[in-house]
Amino acid sequence: MAKMFSKKRRTMDVYKRIGSELRSCREILVLTVCALGGVLKADEWKKVERAITLLNEACDAAESRMFRDHPDIGNEYFAVFHGSLSGIPNSAIDEEIRGLAKDFVDGFFT
Repeated sequence: MAKMFSKKRRTMDVYKRIGSELRSCREILVLTVCALGGVLKADEWKKVERAITLLNEACDAAESRMFRDHPDIGNEYFAVFHGSLSGIPNSAIDEEIRGLAKDFVDGFFT
């Protein structure tokens, strides 16, 4: 299990990077689940749903910690861990996270 960073090391840049990676993973998982829809049996589908639930719970926990570590940030920071990677960004933070997510995913192909 990974060791948690100290509060001093949990900067907004760290949260933004982690958030962009989690959003990327969730987006890929959702697209994959859509493709699997007609292939999996009901009991197999429940395992996939559980994976999505666990990923969402991890995002919620990280978000809670981010707001505790940085109580001065505004509501636009909900976009760090939640939201889509497509469409029109709804804030500057959302746009920044999408850019970081693109860099993260592009890193798989370089």
